[in-house]
Amino acid sequence: MDGEISGNDIETGGSGSSDGGAPDGGAVERYTPEGFPEHLLGDDDHGTIDRLFTAYSGARERLAQAGDVPKDVAGYVYQPNETLAPFFADENDPVLASAKQAALKTGITGQQFQSFIDETFTELVGSGQIEAPYDPARELKNLGTYLDTKDPREIEKIATDNEAFVKNLAAQMELPEPVAGFMASLTDLAGGNVILHRLSGLLQERGISLGAEGETGKVAAISEDELRALDADERIDPASPKFDPALRKKYDEAYRKLYG
Repeated sequence: MDGEISGNDIETGGSGSSDGGAPDGGAVERYTPEGFPEHLLGDDDHGTIDRLFTAYSGARERLAQAGDVPKDVAGYVYQPNETLAPFFADENDPVLASAKQAALKTGITGQQFQSFIDETFTELVGSGQIEAPYDPARELKNLGTYLDTKDPREIEKIATDNEAFVKNLAAQMELPEPVAGFMASLTDLAGGNVILHRLSGLLQERGISLGAEGETGKVAAISEDELRALDADERIDPASPKFDPALRKKYDEAYRKLYG
Protein backbone atom coordinates (compact mmCIF):
# COMPACT_ATOMS: atom_id res chain seq x y z
CA MET A 1 0.00 0.00 0.00
CA ASP A 2 1.24 3.46 -0.87
CA GLY A 3 2.99 5.25 2.00
CA GLU A 4 3.50 2.12 4.09
CA ILE A 5 6.92 1.02 5.31
CA SER A 6 7.65 -2.63 4.72
CA GLY A 7 9.52 -4.89 7.12
CA ASN A 8 12.34 -5.14 4.59
CA ASP A 9 12.79 -1.38 4.71
CA ILE A 10 13.11 -1.43 8.52
CA GLU A 11 15.73 -4.19 8.50
CA THR A 12 17.91 -2.54 5.87
CA GLY A 13 17.56 0.99 7.15
CA GLY A 14 15.36 2.24 4.38
CA SER A 15 15.85 1.77 0.72
CA GLY A 16 19.68 1.18 1.05
CA SER A 17 21.40 -2.08 0.35
CA SER A 18 21.99 -4.63 3.11
CA ASP A 19 25.59 -5.22 1.90
CA GLY A 20 26.68 -1.66 2.66
CA GLY A 21 26.43 -0.54 -0.94
CA ALA A 22 25.42 2.90 -2.08
CA PRO A 23 21.70 3.80 -1.98
CA ASP A 24 21.53 3.39 -5.74
CA GLY A 25 23.07 -0.05 -5.56
CA GLY A 26 26.61 1.10 -6.64
CA ALA A 27 29.94 0.41 -4.83
CA VAL A 28 30.89 2.50 -1.79
CA GLU A 29 33.89 4.77 -2.43
CA ARG A 30 36.77 3.98 -0.09
CA TYR A 31 38.06 6.70 2.23
CA THR A 32 41.66 7.41 1.20
CA PRO A 33 43.44 10.31 2.92
CA GLU A 34 45.92 12.19 0.78
CA GLY A 35 49.27 10.45 0.70
CA PHE A 36 47.93 7.22 2.17
CA PRO A 37 50.19 4.28 1.12
CA GLU A 38 48.56 2.39 -1.73
CA HIS A 39 49.76 -0.97 -0.46
CA LEU A 40 47.74 -0.53 2.74
CA LEU A 41 44.42 -0.04 0.95
CA GLY A 42 42.09 -3.03 1.11
CA ASP A 43 39.11 -3.87 -1.05
CA ASP A 44 36.98 -2.04 1.49
CA ASP A 45 37.36 -0.27 4.82
CA HIS A 46 37.54 -3.56 6.70
CA GLY A 47 40.38 -4.73 4.47
CA THR A 48 42.25 -1.47 4.96
CA ILE A 49 41.93 -1.73 8.76
CA ASP A 50 43.25 -5.28 8.67
CA ARG A 51 46.30 -4.21 6.68
CA LEU A 52 46.95 -1.22 8.93
CA PHE A 53 46.79 -3.39 12.05
CA THR A 54 49.23 -5.91 10.60
CA ALA A 55 51.69 -3.16 9.65
CA TYR A 56 51.35 -1.50 13.05
CA SER A 57 51.96 -4.74 14.90
CA GLY A 58 55.16 -5.39 12.97
CA ALA A 59 56.42 -1.86 13.48
CA ARG A 60 55.66 -2.03 17.18
CA GLU A 61 57.65 -5.25 17.54
CA ARG A 62 60.63 -3.76 15.72
CA LEU A 63 60.55 -0.63 17.85
CA ALA A 64 60.38 -2.72 21.00
CA GLN A 65 63.41 -4.70 19.87
CA ALA A 66 65.37 -1.57 18.97
CA GLY A 67 64.78 0.07 22.34
CA ASP A 68 64.37 3.74 23.14
CA VAL A 69 66.44 6.75 22.18
CA PRO A 70 68.63 7.69 25.19
CA LYS A 71 68.01 10.98 26.96
CA ASP A 72 71.67 12.00 26.58
CA VAL A 73 74.94 10.71 25.13
CA ALA A 74 75.69 8.82 28.35
CA GLY A 75 72.95 6.40 27.30
CA TYR A 76 75.01 5.15 24.34
CA VAL A 77 77.27 2.25 25.29
CA TYR A 78 79.44 0.76 22.58
CA GLN A 79 81.07 -2.68 22.83
CA PRO A 80 83.62 -2.93 19.96
CA ASN A 81 84.05 -6.17 18.07
CA GLU A 82 87.46 -7.83 17.77
CA THR A 83 88.43 -5.82 14.70
CA LEU A 84 87.54 -2.46 16.21
CA ALA A 85 88.69 -3.14 19.77
CA PRO A 86 92.10 -1.41 19.29
CA PHE A 87 90.39 1.66 17.84
CA PHE A 88 87.76 2.15 20.53
CA ALA A 89 89.56 0.94 23.63
CA ASP A 90 89.03 4.39 25.14
CA GLU A 91 85.41 5.19 25.91
CA ASN A 92 86.30 8.89 25.56
CA ASP A 93 87.62 8.44 22.02
CA PRO A 94 86.83 11.69 20.13
CA VAL A 95 85.40 9.85 17.10
CA LEU A 96 83.10 7.83 19.35
CA ALA A 97 82.09 10.93 21.29
CA SER A 98 81.20 12.72 18.05
CA ALA A 99 79.21 9.72 16.83
CA LYS A 100 77.21 9.68 20.07
CA GLN A 101 76.32 13.35 19.66
CA ALA A 102 75.17 12.72 16.09
CA ALA A 103 73.19 9.65 17.14
CA LEU A 104 71.36 11.60 19.83
CA LYS A 105 70.61 14.44 17.44
CA THR A 106 69.20 12.12 14.76
CA GLY A 107 67.25 9.91 17.16
CA ILE A 108 69.20 6.65 16.91
CA THR A 109 68.45 4.10 19.61
CA GLY A 110 71.08 2.44 21.76
CA GLN A 111 70.93 -0.87 19.88
CA GLN A 112 70.99 0.87 16.51
CA PHE A 113 74.08 2.83 17.61
CA GLN A 114 76.01 -0.39 18.23
CA SER A 115 75.16 -1.70 14.77
CA PHE A 116 75.82 1.67 13.14
CA ILE A 117 79.40 1.91 14.43
CA ASP A 118 80.13 -1.73 13.57
CA GLU A 119 78.80 -1.40 10.03
CA THR A 120 80.57 1.93 9.45
CA PHE A 121 84.10 1.07 10.56
CA THR A 122 84.63 -2.70 10.49
CA GLU A 123 84.93 -2.95 6.72
CA LEU A 124 87.14 0.16 6.50
CA VAL A 125 89.54 -1.20 9.11
CA GLY A 126 89.52 -4.71 7.65
CA SER A 127 90.40 -3.43 4.18
CA GLY A 128 93.24 -1.28 5.51
CA GLN A 129 91.62 2.06 4.66
CA ILE A 130 91.98 3.15 8.30
CA GLU A 131 95.39 2.76 9.92
CA ALA A 132 95.75 1.10 13.30
CA PRO A 133 95.98 3.50 16.27
CA TYR A 134 99.41 4.43 17.58
CA ASP A 135 100.90 1.83 19.91
CA PRO A 136 104.33 2.66 21.45
CA ALA A 137 104.97 -0.95 22.46
CA ARG A 138 104.31 -2.15 18.91
CA GLU A 139 106.66 0.50 17.48
CA LEU A 140 109.50 -0.56 19.80
CA LYS A 141 108.92 -4.21 18.86
CA ASN A 142 109.05 -3.32 15.17
CA LEU A 143 112.21 -1.28 15.75
CA GLY A 144 113.90 -4.36 17.20
CA THR A 145 112.74 -6.39 14.21
CA TYR A 146 114.10 -3.86 11.71
CA LEU A 147 117.47 -3.68 13.50
CA ASP A 148 117.60 -7.43 14.12
CA THR A 149 117.75 -7.26 17.92
CA LYS A 150 115.48 -8.53 20.67
CA ASP A 151 117.35 -6.94 23.56
CA PRO A 152 114.89 -4.45 25.12
CA ARG A 153 117.73 -2.46 26.69
CA GLU A 154 119.44 -1.99 23.34
CA ILE A 155 116.18 -1.01 21.66
CA GLU A 156 115.41 1.50 24.41
CA LYS A 157 118.90 2.99 24.20
CA ILE A 158 118.61 3.46 20.44
CA ALA A 159 115.27 5.23 20.86
CA THR A 160 116.67 7.47 23.62
CA ASP A 161 119.82 8.30 21.66
CA ASN A 162 117.68 9.19 18.66
CA GLU A 163 115.71 11.71 20.70
CA ALA A 164 118.91 13.54 21.66
CA PHE A 165 120.31 13.22 18.16
CA VAL A 166 117.28 14.69 16.40
CA LYS A 167 117.10 17.64 18.81
CA ASN A 168 120.74 18.47 18.24
CA LEU A 169 120.44 18.01 14.51
CA ALA A 170 117.39 20.29 14.29
CA ALA A 171 119.15 22.94 16.37
CA GLN A 172 122.32 22.89 14.29
CA MET A 173 120.30 23.02 11.09
CA GLU A 174 118.38 25.96 12.61
CA LEU A 175 115.06 24.43 11.64
CA PRO A 176 111.89 26.42 12.42
CA GLU A 177 109.68 24.95 15.13
CA PRO A 178 107.10 23.20 12.90
CA VAL A 179 109.89 21.46 10.96
CA ALA A 180 111.80 20.62 14.13
CA GLY A 181 108.59 19.18 15.53
CA PHE A 182 108.22 17.00 12.46
CA MET A 183 111.78 15.76 12.87
CA ALA A 184 111.12 14.94 16.52
CA SER A 185 107.97 13.02 15.57
CA LEU A 186 110.16 10.51 13.72
CA THR A 187 111.21 9.13 17.09
CA ASP A 188 107.63 7.97 17.71
CA LEU A 189 107.75 5.47 14.85
CA ALA A 190 109.85 2.38 14.27
CA GLY A 191 110.70 3.43 10.72
CA GLY A 192 111.68 6.93 11.84
CA ASN A 193 113.98 5.56 14.52
CA VAL A 194 115.68 3.32 11.99
CA ILE A 195 116.35 6.32 9.71
CA LEU A 196 117.73 8.43 12.57
CA HIS A 197 119.86 5.56 13.87
CA ARG A 198 121.36 4.94 10.45
CA LEU A 199 121.90 8.65 9.84
CA SER A 200 123.64 9.08 13.17
CA GLY A 201 125.87 6.12 12.41
CA LEU A 202 126.69 7.45 8.94
CA LEU A 203 127.70 10.84 10.33
CA GLN A 204 129.96 9.18 12.87
CA GLU A 205 131.58 7.10 10.13
CA ARG A 206 132.28 10.35 8.30
CA GLY A 207 133.83 11.82 11.43
CA ILE A 208 130.99 14.17 12.29
CA SER A 209 129.58 14.21 15.80
CA LEU A 210 126.76 16.37 17.08
CA GLY A 211 127.39 18.19 20.34
CA ALA A 212 124.80 19.41 22.80
CA GLU A 213 121.69 21.10 21.45
CA GLY A 214 122.66 24.29 19.64
CA GLU A 215 126.37 23.53 19.37
CA THR A 216 128.14 23.28 16.05
CA GLY A 217 129.02 19.81 14.83
CA LYS A 218 132.65 18.80 15.26
CA VAL A 219 134.94 16.34 13.58
CA ALA A 220 135.30 13.38 15.94
CA ALA A 221 138.74 12.44 17.16
CA ILE A 222 140.30 9.35 15.70
CA SER A 223 142.36 6.87 17.66
CA GLU A 224 145.79 5.59 16.69
CA ASP A 225 144.37 2.14 15.95
CA GLU A 226 141.71 3.63 13.69
CA LEU A 227 144.37 5.67 11.93
CA ARG A 228 146.44 2.57 11.21
CA ALA A 229 143.34 0.82 9.87
CA LEU A 230 142.73 3.71 7.51
CA ASP A 231 146.24 3.59 6.06
CA ALA A 232 145.18 0.90 3.58
CA ASP A 233 141.65 2.20 3.09
CA GLU A 234 140.87 3.09 -0.54
CA ARG A 235 138.60 5.89 0.64
CA ILE A 236 141.60 8.04 1.61
CA ASP A 237 143.33 7.53 -1.73
CA PRO A 238 142.59 10.43 -4.13
CA ALA A 239 143.25 8.14 -7.09
CA SER A 240 140.64 5.60 -5.97
CA PRO A 241 137.07 5.68 -7.30
CA LYS A 242 136.01 5.17 -3.67
CA PHE A 243 137.83 8.32 -2.52
CA ASP A 244 136.02 10.14 0.32
CA PRO A 245 137.26 13.73 0.79
CA ALA A 246 135.63 14.06 4.24
CA LEU A 247 137.28 10.89 5.48
CA ARG A 248 140.62 11.96 4.03
CA LYS A 249 140.35 15.26 5.86
CA LYS A 250 139.62 13.41 9.07
CA TYR A 251 142.60 11.12 8.44
CA ASP A 252 145.00 13.99 7.79
CA GLU A 253 143.89 15.95 10.88
CA ALA A 254 144.21 12.87 13.07
CA TYR A 255 147.66 12.13 11.63
CA ARG A 256 148.86 15.67 12.43
CA LYS A 257 147.52 15.50 16.00
CA LEU A 258 149.14 12.15 16.69
CA TYR A 259 152.46 12.59 14.91
CA GLY A 260 152.82 16.34 14.44
